[in-house]
Amino acid sequence: LELQGALGEMAGDRVAKSKTWLDSPRALAGRLRRAATFLRKIGIEIGFDREGRARTRVIHITTTPSHPAPEPA
Repeated sequence: LELQGALGEMAGDRVAKSKTWLDSPRALAGRLRRAATFLRKIGIEIGFDREGRARTRVIHITTTPSHPAPEPA
């Protein structure tokens, strides 16, 4: 729910209120799962986990270097 709210703030009211915007945390997780393969190709890893006694759902989004940068000569 926090991620969805943060994305809504970044996108702005016009985008967040459009019909194509995600209307639930479950929809966001589903879209991220479907996009994970493509995101991995550009260096973005998506991980799903549960934390704590309440088993709160957590989505980890991290970047990985897709190609190592060449070292200066």
